[in-house]
Amino acid sequence: MKCRYNDPPVCLVKIVSREKKRFSELGEEDARLEGFSSTEELKEALRECYENINDETEVFIYRFKLLKTAKNRP
Repeated sequence: MKCRYNDPPVCLVKIVSREKKRFSELGEEDARLEGFSSTEELKEALRECYENINDETEVFIYRFKLLKTAKNRP
């Protein structure tokens, strides 16, 4: 997994909810909703993007509603 922040937008979304948890509180449902097969797989992916993340780190979980896809998607 490669974290990228400068790619062109691929869609327009509306944030419908936001939840705050500690990294240690992430569970199987969080992993499943993000497309991972396990909590550990989700946590490994997050560790690749955020090298200083630990069990006490606060993470925010955003839920989105897709409003529109970009016309020139890669």
